[in-house]
Order: sequence, then C-alpha cells, then structure tokens
Amino acid sequence: MEAGDARRGERALRRAAGVWGARPLASIRPSDVQSYVKASALAPSSLKTELQHIGAVFAMAVNDGLIVRSPMKGVRRPKPADAPPGWLPREDVEALADAASDWFRIAVVLGHALGLRQSELRGLTHTRVRHLQREVVIDRQAERHTFGWAPTKNSVVRTIPTDATVIEAIEEHRSLHGVGPHGLVLHRHGAFVNAAMVDRAWRPTRSAAGLPATVRYHDLRPHARFRAAVGRALPDRRGGRARGRAGHRA
Repeated sequence: MEAGDARRGERALRRAAGVWGARPLASIRPSDVQSYVKASALAPSSLKTELQHIGAVFAMAVNDGLIVRSPMKGVRRPKPADAPPGWLPREDVEALADAASDWFRIAVVLGHALGLRQSELRGLTHTRVRHLQREVVIDRQAERHTFGWAPTKNSVVRTIPTDATVIEAIEEHRSLHGVGPHGLVLHRHGAFVNAAMVDRAWRPTRSAAGLPATVRYHDLRPHARFRAAVGRALPDRRGGRARGRAGHRA
C-alpha cells in the first residue's frame, strides 16, 4: 500500500472509531453506516474512498467469520459532483497533501482551504490566526527572495472565516514543527521559506500526487475564490496598507 493510501486509511478508521467507539462489529447495521454517510462533511469523492477503507475492514471480518454479513451492503453512496471549471478536484488536493513533505503539507492545506497566494502563506504568522473566532487575517505578504514584509495585492486586508479542521491543522503543524522566525507558520527547520523553496517543494509533491506539470500551487486557490463569491470569505472592509516590514510587528 502506498504511503498516501495508508494515511487515508488511518484517517478513515479513526473517524469511524470516533462514531462507533468500542461497539462490537456484529452490532453495526447498514442503517448505522447510512447515518454515518449522511452525517459526513466530506466531499462525495473523499467519502467514497473512506467507505472503501471501512468496507475493507468489514470484508476481512466476514472472511474471518467474525460477522455473517457486511453492513456496507445496500448502503447508498453520494454521487460525486463535477468540479466547477478552474477547481482542482478534492481528491487531487488530498493527493497533494498526502504526497507533501511534513513541513510543506500545511502549505497545501492552507492554500486550498483559505485561498492564499504563496506569498501570503509565507508571510502568515500565528498571531494572525484567531482560534476562538476561527478566522485568519491576511494583511501582508512575504517578500519573494529575502525575509521581509510587503503589502498584500491592492493593499487589501482580508479576514477569512474558516473551520475547526483548518485551525486544528495549523496547531498540529505547530506542535510538530514549532514556530518559524517572527512567528511564521510556514518554515523549514526554523528558517524563512522563500518563493524558490516553495517551487522546489511543489514540483516533487505534484509529481508524487500523479498530477501533470501544468498544475501550479496557485491552482489550489479557485476553491476559496468561489467561496468568496457566495459570501463565505468576504474581505475585511477596513482596507489600509499591510503593517510594517521586517523588524516590525511579527
């Protein structure tokens, strides 16, 4: 099994265990699985993959004589929706996240979930992550080559609402890798990440995910642009220029 498949399988089984706990396998009915499907917040394609992993466990239980019949039989799966033009399909984003190096995985997650440009991601500090409000403030971006701050595009300040999953991903990254210089979220072994380093990390990640060379880091963003269009990620109306440069507020 590939490493990415193994990680997806582990996540699927953890989520299922969180719902069914220590219940005996024989006590889980098709109606329980159908309720699990209805309650899932995953995209249809991701849920399909998750159910395949869960179904494999029940299939092994049948083969071992632990249960007579798999509760997966007869469960209605959601139909996958076509990705709108310009979107990377959800399964491609998940493949990228699974293929990314540990330090770079958060770049894929935030690029997709928040719609950040790579310069905004490289300039994001933990002080701009509002955990209780589940918001991330984007009021500046990092310089391309050397450490320093620059205003965001058109000097627009954005306060982006997000969810607990994204906040947890940021905290998990922090617990594993610590905090970068000046409180940066993205760093490599404590060092500032410039644009060339992102490009060097992106190319093998894209290749390992099985995506063509035409897919760029920027292509993670249309998902969030669509959310903004329907009002889920509205720009902060305060405007103004991004704060400071290197040596100022971190």
